[in-house]
Amino acid sequence: MFGILKAPKLFSKYRNSRVGLLINQASFVQPGFVFTLDYLRSLGYNVVKVLAPQHGLFPITQANMISFKNYYDEIFNIECISLYDGSCFFGRERLEDLDVVFVDIQDIGARYYTYVWTAMLICQTGIDVVVFDRPNPLGSMKEGVILKNEFFSFVGMKSIYNRHGMTIGDILDGCGNVRIVDGEFDRFEDWNGLGLRWIPTSPNIPSMETVYFYPGFALFEATNISEGRGTTYPFEVFGAPFINEEKLKKRVEYYKRKYFVDGVEFIYHRFKPTFDKYKEEICNGLKMIIVEKKRFKSLKTFLIVLKSIVDLYPDDFKFIDPPYEYEYEKMPIDILWGDDKLRKSIYSDSKFDELMRMVL
Repeated sequence: MFGILKAPKLFSKYRNSRVGLLINQASFVQPGFVFTLDYLRSLGYNVVKVLAPQHGLFPITQANMISFKNYYDEIFNIECISLYDGSCFFGRERLEDLDVVFVDIQDIGARYYTYVWTAMLICQTGIDVVVFDRPNPLGSMKEGVILKNEFFSFVGMKSIYNRHGMTIGDILDGCGNVRIVDGEFDRFEDWNGLGLRWIPTSPNIPSMETVYFYPGFALFEATNISEGRGTTYPFEVFGAPFINEEKLKKRVEYYKRKYFVDGVEFIYHRFKPTFDKYKEEICNGLKMIIVEKKRFKSLKTFLIVLKSIVDLYPDDFKFIDPPYEYEYEKMPIDILWGDDKLRKSIYSDSKFDELMRMVL
């Protein structure tokens, strides 16, 4: 059960409230696929504004500091307020004329997925917030490292793992002005195990398969390696014009055996992105196929791929400089990974061994 289905129990408290609603195109109540805005209106709530996170109410904009503007949505007859318009940060003035904000937005279980941090920024304004909790599509398993405080940013504002194994309600619980409405679901099950259908949560998360790859391979955003944006397989493929896919596969298979990375197979792949890195250039690389989800570790798989690329192409490979998601000083790879150890370890075999041992 989604937490939103318990909304009728709140009605008396918020009967006369002016409600702002943080949602996007994936905010449907299953199994009936009723849009959250329609559902709340049918119960009599006075929803006066939709609040939209990164990418918008519908997936109009791409990632990383591509903003969208406020507008009036004529289909739903409601004002849509952008909370990602030239900055990720905002104050109470952005929520003027509201008494409470309801949050019913789908996370994907990765620390750098920004929707939960938009919700946290709403909480920090002091307004009352009601979070209708939803399942974590990846279940409760954790991967990676815990984010260190000095590397907090809009892609991580709490000390949690890369694949955090938590729900948005878990992450926001403890804020004094927040009420969490729990859903009745098995927290140890993933999306498929719960019998749910996937609705893309953002432009480059088209399937549940993508969700499994994202915690690790989103880190390629901090490099000059294409993570497959601009293709039909984002985060499932990776490459660059300077890569030889045969040599890369051999090196990846070597590290796969050395570090006992399993649950995934690699096949040769070439692609031409229609946008983002290497637009209209042929990228040589690999495509991944998950053969056992319970054994697949996205972060460790990413690490052996990154190490292989660095070994083979030390002069071509680069970590990109800031800005990244409105962080102008810290290195993008550091705020994504959680500290600077990855960046400082990847060129040393002994340090990389140590890094692989410490990664969950």
